[in-house]
Amino acid sequence: MILSLHEDGTYKFAHDNWGAEKAGKGNWTLKQDDIVLRPAADEPGLPITRFRPSRKGTGGLIIIEPDGKENTKWLELSRDPPTRTQSKQ
Repeated sequence: MILSLHEDGTYKFAHDNWGAEKAGKGNWTLKQDDIVLRPAADEPGLPITRFRPSRKGTGGLIIIEPDGKENTKWLELSRDPPTRTQSKQ
């Protein structure tokens, strides 16, 4: 899965699950330290809608379950620095 959070408060994602491709966009906001995703009205949403920065200081994001607990069963999402083509978008 690729999730791009933009400085203007929007996001885009692309997900490929064994050939079933899905893409979408929406808005993100901060709720305390969590990043909350809200899909656009006409867009599919992600099954994961809340993330929190890793406390390990890696720059990654941890999935937050609906009950507010950190999901420690999944690997954290890593942060890749933008490339020149990504930074111009």
